[in-house]
Amino acid sequence: MVLRVFSLIVREISYSQLLTHLMEKRIGQETPLTVKQKPKDFIPIADDGFQFPFGGEAACRPIDNGWYVALGLGEGRYSSSDIKKHLGEDWNLKGKNDCGESIFAIANGKVILAGYEGGCWGNVVIIRHQLPTGEQHESFYGHLGALSVSAGDEVKRGDVLATSLCSNCICGDPVPCHLHFEIREEGCPDWGNAGPGYEVDNRGRVLPSQFIDYYKTQACFGVFLQD
Repeated sequence: MVLRVFSLIVREISYSQLLTHLMEKRIGQETPLTVKQKPKDFIPIADDGFQFPFGGEAACRPIDNGWYVALGLGEGRYSSSDIKKHLGEDWNLKGKNDCGESIFAIANGKVILAGYEGGCWGNVVIIRHQLPTGEQHESFYGHLGALSVSAGDEVKRGDVLATSLCSNCICGDPVPCHLHFEIREEGCPDWGNAGPGYEVDNRGRVLPSQFIDYYKTQACFGVFLQD
């Protein structure tokens, strides 16, 4: 009887040791859980369409909500005879100071540049967007005040980029608050950079209003966006 009890105790100890050994071995062989990293050049797909860079109903219909294009793409700064032409659209509000206006992302994308680019530009933001077809475009926002995003951020359509417009930008003459807005195609000479506001060659720029109207988000049809 004593021998039988001793045998059971030995077997129990051996079995316990075996389990411990197997668990330690298993733990040692387990592959650590890894999270798949996005490639550095990953650009979110703009699968929610595009809006104008303003809040409320102006995101869908800016002209009907007080905004207007003060200077268009391809126009001269002072006259039509100017050699260097405007590279985007300058947007202003009718009868209102624009300085306190927030500016919004026009579509899903990745912030490529966000920061101060000199007295003429003030703060700027560049967002790179990828269409469902694979084509990439950049939206450029110039003369911004306080920024709400940083380079490398992924943004969604309608996210706030800046909570004000530049009130002290100097570009030869003092520049009143307004938004300089561009849409760029791949191959644009200033791809990923602020670049100038005027140039002889406007290659790589497309008409912003026309582009947004073509790719406008479904949210603009029947349902207006909220601030």
